[in-house]
Order: sequence, then C-alpha cells, then structure tokens
Amino acid sequence: MVVHILARLLCFLSAMVVVEGHLIIAQSVAWFTMVHQRAPLMGLQDSIATTLSGRQPCEICNLIQNERGEQKNKSSIPEATSLGKLIASNLGGRSLLIFPPALSRAARPCSEQETSLWQDEIPHPPPRMT
Repeated sequence: MVVHILARLLCFLSAMVVVEGHLIIAQSVAWFTMVHQRAPLMGLQDSIATTLSGRQPCEICNLIQNERGEQKNKSSIPEATSLGKLIASNLGGRSLLIFPPALSRAARPCSEQETSLWQDEIPHPPPRMT
C-alpha cells in the first residue's frame, strides 16, 4: 500500500517537473505576493493590473525568468514547449507520422463507396395474423 502511494507521488512529481509545474506554482506565489504587497498602497484593481502587466517584476519573477531562460538554452529541441519535449523524448529517435497516407479508391471503407449496400426500400416484417 505504501509503495503504491510513493509510486503515485513520484509519478506526479515527475509529471510536474516535465510540464514545468514547479515554475507555474512559483509564478503564482509571486503574483499573489505582489498583489498582497501592492494592494494597500494602490488598491486591488491597480495592484492586479501592475502585477500582471510585467512592467514591474519582483525578485521572484526575475528568478523564474532566469530559470526559464537557462532551461531554454539547455534544451535539446530549440523553441520547443514542454509538451513538444515530452513527445520528442518518448519517440526515441523515430519519426512521427501525423497524417496517415491517403486511401486509394479500392481501399476505401464501405461507408465511403459510391454504391450503397442498403436497398432502396427498408424491409418490413410480414403482417401479423390476429
């Protein structure tokens, strides 16, 4: 039981690192801290506007931006998102076929053929004798 809980926790933490969840959480903490510190001076609406504008970043925001910049420089796939990195790492060097080849006329499914397998009239059961 404990092993399953630890395995799930490890899986969750690994997924968080892959999708940069730790940076998302840190950015959220930074924004809430900035709004909390600026709200008494500027009011809630102005503090939210200046926080999310990005013109006056705090120290935590600068650290997060530096971390994202370092990760982008270390990336083996340039300009890739976290999802792109995940897909590329799972392929292991194989190419990804996004679109299947077009079907020829002979290989089309029955539903797309010109001639229908259905009759023109719908068959009816024979009349019941009462």
